[in-house]
Amino acid sequence: MLQQFRSDAIQDCYRGAAKARRMADEATNPATKSDFLNFERRWLSLARGFETEVARELAPQVGW
Repeated sequence: MLQQFRSDAIQDCYRGAAKARRMADEATNPATKSDFLNFERRWLSLARGFETEVARELAPQVGW
C-alpha cells in the first residue's frame, strides 16, 4: 500500500513538473517564466526523492 502511494506520488510529481513547464513555455514575462521553471525543477526533485526511497526499499528484496 505504501509503495502504491509512492508510485502515485511520483506520477503526480511528474504531472506537476509537466504543467509547470507548459506554463513556463506560455509565459511572456521573464520573471514568471523563471518562477515556473523553478516549480518544474522542484517537482522533478521531489519525484527523484520518492524514486530514491522506493529503490532503497526494493534493494534488499532483489539482493542489492
